[in-house]
Amino acid sequence: MRKRRIEQVEAYYAHEIQSSQQGTSKDIVAPTEAAGEPETTVKKDAATVGRNITPAENEGNGALGGIGRKASDGLGQRRSQGLSGVPPSVHYLCEEVGLAGPAWETMGAEWQALASLWLRAEKALFKSGRTDLSFDEVRKSGIPEEWKDWIYAKIMKTDAKRPSESFGKVFTNYLGGLPSGAVAIGGAVMDNIWCRPGKTGILGLILCLYWQGEYSGAGNEWNANIQCVKGIFDAILAEPELQRSKRDRAASGGDGPSKRKRS
Repeated sequence: MRKRRIEQVEAYYAHEIQSSQQGTSKDIVAPTEAAGEPETTVKKDAATVGRNITPAENEGNGALGGIGRKASDGLGQRRSQGLSGVPPSVHYLCEEVGLAGPAWETMGAEWQALASLWLRAEKALFKSGRTDLSFDEVRKSGIPEEWKDWIYAKIMKTDAKRPSESFGKVFTNYLGGLPSGAVAIGGAVMDNIWCRPGKTGILGLILCLYWQGEYSGAGNEWNANIQCVKGIFDAILAEPELQRSKRDRAASGGDGPSKRKRS
């Protein structure tokens, strides 16, 4: 089944490349930055992952987490708001990964605090200029297969398959297998293939935690994994490479001209 899925994705890319050579390729949306917040620009590039879909386009597609569910009353509307300030490039995925909708209310305060930390790390990585992984990079990576399948679904704009109940153990083993230096402050966190913004980046860690809590049970392993992912986000925010990018923007005059005191 997984081999067939990969063949479908490869066929999708072959079609995109052929279309682009004929001058009829579909527009693919890539993230850019404006006024400190990610926006979208259109480019012709069939080598990168998919295009970003707006919440309206995604409405009613039956994906995991109830994407497209309309609020029918005040309570539903309040719940659907979820985490605020999410970049447009991934906003349409919020309910699917537990950052909006009923899960946002039921997962608890610890989950919401982790989500806020993810948002800070996501914005920092966005400003680093890192882009979406290509299909081949995803396929060759060592992330869990269910995570890969979810990314493939985003590539082809299809519904994501629900993970098995054993996924929690799979994700726990994956996190436990990461080198300590790859998840620690002052280490090599930026070397992780998912250390980037967008749907192929650290949002996947949130997705996997949500899956574990939703389908495998939020027990001790889930709580330990929350702390591990929190440490990863802290390490990203402390990364000198990202701190330099902040200083560079400040040095470029982002704060406006200085005012001198008249003597």
